Amino acid sequence: MDGEAEMYFVYGFEEMLMQEYLGDEGGPVRVELYRVDRAENAYGLFTYYRGGQFLDVGNEGDVALGGRLCFWKDRHFARVFSIKKVEEETVQTFARRLAGELPTGGTPPELVSKLPQEKLLPRSEKFFHGKLALDNIIWTAEENVLDLGPETDAVAASYDYGGTEVTLLIVAYSEARAAETAVRALQETGCETLSAAERRGRYLAAVFQAPDGSVASDLLRRTVGLLGASD
Repeated sequence: MDGEAEMYFVYGFEEMLMQEYLGDEGGPVRVELYRVDRAENAYGLFTYYRGGQFLDVGNEGDVALGGRLCFWKDRHFARVFSIKKVEEETVQTFARRLAGELPTGGTPPELVSKLPQEKLLPRSEKFFHGKLALDNIIWTAEENVLDLGPETDAVAASYDYGGTEVTLLIVAYSEARAAETAVRALQETGCETLSAAERRGRYLAAVFQAPDGSVASDLLRRTVGLLGASD
C-alpha cells in the first residue's frame, strides 16, 4: 500500500482484491477493489482520493490525468489505472465492467448536506473520521484535540473567497457536551490557521485560513444556520 494502509483502516477497511491485466496495447491495467464496513465510508474513501474530473461510473466516478480512475458503489471503493500509458477508454471499460458487477446502493452521508453551497469549490468535499485523515486536510495540533475516532463523522470542504481558498470543517459528536469540549480544545491550541469555531448542538463548525474576520463570520454563520437549533 506504499504507506497508505492506515488510511484505509480509518474508513472501516474489511477486504481488498487486486488483479492486473495485460493486452496487445501494453499495460498492465491494475484493478483494485476495496470493501469497507458501510457505504458512507466507501464514499469517504472516494472523496479522499478523487482529484480529477467527474465520470459517470458507479455512484460517482473521478478520472485524473493519465487515466487514473476511481469510483464508489455500495460498500465498495475501486481504483483502476495503468502504470504504463494505455488508452483512457481501456481503463474506463474495466471500471464500468467492475461497477456492473457490484451491488447497487449507497448515498452520501447526511452530514455532507450541512455544507453551505454558495462559494463551495466543486468536488472539494471530504468525508472522514480519524485524526490521520484530518491531518492530511488541515493541520490543527499534534494531539487529537478534537477527539476524532470511528464514531465521529466529519466533513471538510473548500470555499473560494475572492481567490483565497478557505477550509470549513464540521464534526458531528454523539452529544453537545463533547462538541463543546472539542471547540474549547481547538481554540486553546493556538492553531495559526484557525479563523473561527463554534458549537451548534452536537456539531462543531470551524473555519480555517480565512483572509479576514468578515469572511470567517460569513461562512460560520451560514454553516450554523444549516446545522439546526442549538441545545
